[in-house]
Amino acid sequence: MTFIVNARNQLAAQSNDVNGVLQTSNNSILFQRSISSEGNVNTTASNLNKTSTDQVVNESKPVNKAVRIQVAPDPDYKIPVLYGRVTMGGAVTDVCTVNNGNELQFCVTLAMSTGDKIDGTATTYELKNVYMNNQKINFSAGGQLAESVTDTEGNINTNYANLVGAYLFDSSTLWVRPAGFESLDNLDARNVFSTWTPNHVMPGLLFGIVRIAWNPDLGLNDIPEMRFDIQSSMSLPGDVLYDYMRSPIYGCGLQDDLIKATSI
Repeated sequence: MTFIVNARNQLAAQSNDVNGVLQTSNNSILFQRSISSEGNVNTTASNLNKTSTDQVVNESKPVNKAVRIQVAPDPDYKIPVLYGRVTMGGAVTDVCTVNNGNELQFCVTLAMSTGDKIDGTATTYELKNVYMNNQKINFSAGGQLAESVTDTEGNINTNYANLVGAYLFDSSTLWVRPAGFESLDNLDARNVFSTWTPNHVMPGLLFGIVRIAWNPDLGLNDIPEMRFDIQSSMSLPGDVLYDYMRSPIYGCGLQDDLIKATSI
């Protein structure tokens, strides 16, 4: 059973100013790096570039100048709450470029995290699939980068291999690994998004981070539509009602002694 409940707080209170300027060139050559759990950078044969906190500076790469994109904040957007399983997009709440504008990184705020279930266990999440422009991303062995994409007719395309990275986080400190990659070590979002500092904690939020190597020849010259197929462990009606009654942010904010949980 799936519910999405609109939260009261507007996204403007959480989001950063995202008037980002993006640039591109057909002549750029990038290098891909996947990120380790320690926040270090492991070089692989691909086409993105990442450091833990500082923006990449590489004088050998030409500065892209062909494209300019601005993303305006939406003060009327409301963050939903996720129960059950939902395939959802969200609002772009942060954007940056690294490697002289040859790599785009952006954050998509998806939903508010929910509280404990009636039995006291915490809500957990599973990332079933990620879609970019309606194409399902098939992850490579590290669970971070695209190996290929599958379109709606089942055709597999490897043109985006190692050019796109996608991540789901439950707050900044917990990486929700894609299905099949649950055994991988944890990542911190602040070691994935180049311009984030230790203060970017994103408490109580589910959000995605996407990294794209700018390549107009392959159509990678804009912020794509991203959707995340997420399964929440909170799906039973009693747990949903209990969570909604207790939450002071998107629910009634009732104290525990006012709720007879054994009767729900």
